[in-house]
Amino acid sequence: MIVVGIDPGKTGGIAFLEKGKNCEGGLYKMPINVSKVDVGELQTIFLEHLSTGEEHQVYIEKQQVRARQRGGALIGENYGRIVAVLELLELTTIEVIPRVWKSTLFPDQVTAGNKEISIQKCINEGYDLPTLKPTGKKLHDGIADAICIALYGWKKLETS
Repeated sequence: MIVVGIDPGKTGGIAFLEKGKNCEGGLYKMPINVSKVDVGELQTIFLEHLSTGEEHQVYIEKQQVRARQRGGALIGENYGRIVAVLELLELTTIEVIPRVWKSTLFPDQVTAGNKEISIQKCINEGYDLPTLKPTGKKLHDGIADAICIALYGWKKLETS
């Protein structure tokens, strides 16, 4: 069983975890081409990691665009592009809101607006996170969130 976690943001990420551990080469930055999710590249990523007949679940952080939110139309469009690829590939997809996965993984911590909490969990669990920019020092919080979303998925599977 492979569980996939997706942080669908423009600087989001995708994490493929098998038995709660990182699949070989299974961490990706969200493929973006001129501010939009590159659906061809996204499809290729999924086809490389998920074999036909293999059991898998995809957990995606549900995007909730607020009225008058700056960039809200693009956020909604990109989310739709990701969901469309998942549907075309006939993947079992579960939407989860940030408050739910964060309160499950970090029950005693305030997580609202805190990007570092996922990064710290990934470091503590031994995940090797890339930097946000090739020459930067800040670790990729989108990939860290994707890993945590997949870990949430594993936790749900283990308790059901």
